[in-house]
Amino acid sequence: MLAVPGGVLDSRSHAELARLCPDGYAVIDSADIQPTDRCIPGEALVASDAATWPGRAVPEGDGSWIDSYYKINSEAKLRADLRRASWDLVKASGKPSDGIVSRHLNRPISMRLSFAFLHLPWMRPGHATTLTAICALAMFAALVSGTTEGLLAGAVLFQLASIVDGVDGEIARVTRRGTRSGATLDSITDGFTNVGFIVGLATNLAVRGEPLALEIGLLGAASLALGCVTLAVKAARDGDAVNFDAVGNWLKQRSGSVQHILIAVTKRDFFALASMVMIWLSLHLEWLLILSLSCATWFFVVQFVSLQPKAKDLSS
Repeated sequence: MLAVPGGVLDSRSHAELARLCPDGYAVIDSADIQPTDRCIPGEALVASDAATWPGRAVPEGDGSWIDSYYKINSEAKLRADLRRASWDLVKASGKPSDGIVSRHLNRPISMRLSFAFLHLPWMRPGHATTLTAICALAMFAALVSGTTEGLLAGAVLFQLASIVDGVDGEIARVTRRGTRSGATLDSITDGFTNVGFIVGLATNLAVRGEPLALEIGLLGAASLALGCVTLAVKAARDGDAVNFDAVGNWLKQRSGSVQHILIAVTKRDFFALASMVMIWLSLHLEWLLILSLSCATWFFVVQFVSLQPKAKDLSS
C-alpha cells in the first residue's frame, strides 16, 4: 500500500507497480493514514535495509511520526534524501564476482553512468546493451582503419565498451528487469566485442606491415569464438542463459592462489585494460601473440570444462 498526496499516481507509476507487485497493490491519500498504521517514508527506503529508518526500527502502531518527518524537513532535504536512497540502490547493484579492475575502476564509473541513465523514465537494460554494441562497432571501425590513430582509439574504445558493459546489468538489477533473454544478449555482445577486438587488432597490424599479425590474430579469434560457442551450448544444455562463466565457476571450486590469479587475468575487465595499456606502450604484436596463445589455451580448457557436470555458480 502506497500513501501519496491526493492518492493519485500517473499511468507510468501504475504500470511499474503492476509489474513489481503482480499480486496487487493499493494507493491511498496520505491524509488517510491512521494512527495504527506502520509507515516508512519513501525517502528512507535504502538498498541495505528497508525495514529500518535512521538507525532505528520503524515504530509499531504509530503512524503519526511520518507526518512530522515531512513537516520538519524542507523540500531540498527530501530531494537530497531521495537522491541518496537512489544512489544506495545503484551501489548495491554490483556483483561479488567482479574482478579487481572492475571493482576499482570500471564499476565506479559504470555506476555513475547507470545513476544518470536511471533518471530517464524510458531507460531499459537493452538500451545500455545497445550502447555497448555501438562502442564495440566504433572500436572495430577504428582498428580496421589501419592507422596508428585508429589503433590507439580502438584500444580506448575497447576499454570504454568494457566499462559500459556493466551498465545494463546494473539497471536490470536496480529496476528488477533482469531476464534470461537480456542476459543472453549481453553475453553475445561481449563475445562479439572480444573477438572483434582481436580481429581488428590483427587487421590493423597487417595493414601497417606486420606480415604474421593476421595469421596470429585469426588463430586467437577462432579459438575465442569456438570456445564461446562451446560454452553457449553448455549453458543451453544446463538450462541457463547463454554465458561464458563455466571456466570461472569451475576454477572457483578449487581453492588456491593460482586459481584466483587465473580467474582475475581471464576476466573481461583485466583483458580490456591490459590491452589498452600494452597498445599504448607500443607492444602491439607482442600483446597480440599473448592474446592468441591465451585464447588457444583457454579453448582447450573450455573443451574439458564443457564435459563436466553443471558447476554450482559461486558468483551469486
